Amino acid sequence: MSVDIKALVDIAQVVTAIATLLALIALLLQVRLLKSQLLTSNQLTVMKDEREIWEMALTDPKAREGLLQEVFGGHTGSASASESMVASMLFDHYEKIYFQHRSGAFPEELWASWEAHIAKMVARPTLFACWENSKATFWSEFVTYFDPKIRKAAAAAQARSIAAVKPQQS
Repeated sequence: MSVDIKALVDIAQVVTAIATLLALIALLLQVRLLKSQLLTSNQLTVMKDEREIWEMALTDPKAREGLLQEVFGGHTGSASASESMVASMLFDHYEKIYFQHRSGAFPEELWASWEAHIAKMVARPTLFACWENSKATFWSEFVTYFDPKIRKAAAAAQARSIAAVKPQQS
């Protein structure tokens, strides 16, 4: 009878050890998830705050033109200061969508079409020039994810443009 009790105690100790290990793994996963959610929340807050600052600054007619020229003018090739500002706001919007997707707050079934849309939009010549000049100001995770997709879409658009011109030249 004492052997049976000892065996039960040994089994209980093993079960307790396994349960403790599983609880620690669950805690680790929860901490990682919380850290990821806090990072995403911070990124979205920074983007929202920046947008509010710009909205406030652009409502002042006296400041608007000088501010646009100062911040966005003279460094984007053929894009005007207004075009560069709109491009930057568009990139902010896309960055927000990306982080909403990463946090699970953007419908998964829509992501593939949005991903393609973002790459094709930013690959357009004026937006691409603005992207090249401003991408260093965006979160590196967003840039690392989208930059290759944007470059691929730009190359494909350029190839289509060249192919469309060749038959006309013949």
